[in-house]
Amino acid sequence: MDVNTLAATVVTSFLLPYVKAGVEKIGAKVAESIGEDVGNRIKGAMDTVWNKVKGVFSTDKEKVTFEQFEENPDETSALIEKLLKQKLEGDPAFARTLADLVEAPSGDGHPSNAQIMNAAIAGIVQMGNFTGNNNTIGGVIMGNLPKNPLE
Repeated sequence: MDVNTLAATVVTSFLLPYVKAGVEKIGAKVAESIGEDVGNRIKGAMDTVWNKVKGVFSTDKEKVTFEQFEENPDETSALIEKLLKQKLEGDPAFARTLADLVEAPSGDGHPSNAQIMNAAIAGIVQMGNFTGNNNTIGGVIMGNLPKNPLE
């Protein structure tokens, strides 16, 4: 994953939801939709991504910028993404670590952490992967399903 995509994915799929919805709420939504084990893994991945990114904002000025992001995430997310991109470009090992966290499968044949985060953010209701005869089918249903699917 290139640094532009990685920075954008980290900010939009991990940091913004972490600040705006909270790790517990997102973990509970994933657990409700996919399963408790995956929900716990997502919570762990979110905490790890959050702590690693927050840790690289190490100067006093960067810490203030990150605090502003925590208080006003929508207004400062573009700046955080820009600064994170610079950090990723300057530290390939950090970029690889973050990419590994984002791209890691959530376990048990489920999609990557980033894919699950995006689905959780969109209001995932049901998600499944079905494998058979060397074919894999995956799907996400977003929104609320009617009680009667024909409605």
